[in-house]
Amino acid sequence: MNKKIKLAEWNSIMYQDEKNIESVFLPVGSFEQHGPHGPYGTDSYIAEYITRLLSEKTGIPHLPCVNFGCSDIHKEYRGTISINKNSYISFLSDIFASLLDGNYKNIFVVNGHGGNIQCLNSLADRFKNKLKIIIINWWIIGREFEDFKYEERHHAGAEEMSVLMSLSEKVVYKENLVDTPVSDYNPYQVSKISQLTTTGSIGTTTTASAIRGSDYLFKLLEKIIGKYNLGVHNANISC
Repeated sequence: MNKKIKLAEWNSIMYQDEKNIESVFLPVGSFEQHGPHGPYGTDSYIAEYITRLLSEKTGIPHLPCVNFGCSDIHKEYRGTISINKNSYISFLSDIFASLLDGNYKNIFVVNGHGGNIQCLNSLADRFKNKLKIIIINWWIIGREFEDFKYEERHHAGAEEMSVLMSLSEKVVYKENLVDTPVSDYNPYQVSKISQLTTTGSIGTTTTASAIRGSDYLFKLLEKIIGKYNLGVHNANISC
């Protein structure tokens, strides 16, 4: 029978029938500016996309994406929605507590936004004696490959845009791709993105392409599955 990997599509009967499932994916992203070429939903789109591909490959079902995150440094751009870190931790803590109540044991958080990392790590530590929470920061794992140069691996850069283009080229405003000089910086010591760039993006973007994104994703997915032994969590969903 076909496996339903989107938990949002399950009904109460399916949840009762699949009590043996102990692992789920949870994609998390943000709603923030990504320069003149990237949509505000970039981080969430990519987190959802990678999560769906991982679910299809492993059989582990996934939850809907948390589309808002900690984006304070981007708030000077109209439309950016940022969640206070304490509120974000509290909200996700309730999600994890609910999953714990549902007898889930392994939560694989596919994170699409660097500003969420500190909160996610804090939550993983908070629940460490109750849940196994694994934070998958895809772009950090991707550093193990040489598909993209240093100047392409920044906010709204060629790496991120290539992955997004492999999902859909239509959502990227390719005519607006712009390159911005990169200097040494620590994003956690910056209060406004304008301290780093005048365009909203950082580094090289004009080299982005769907083909580069697809080739990169193929290797990235295999690396993630192997790194976290996702194959052993396959639950053989019957519905």
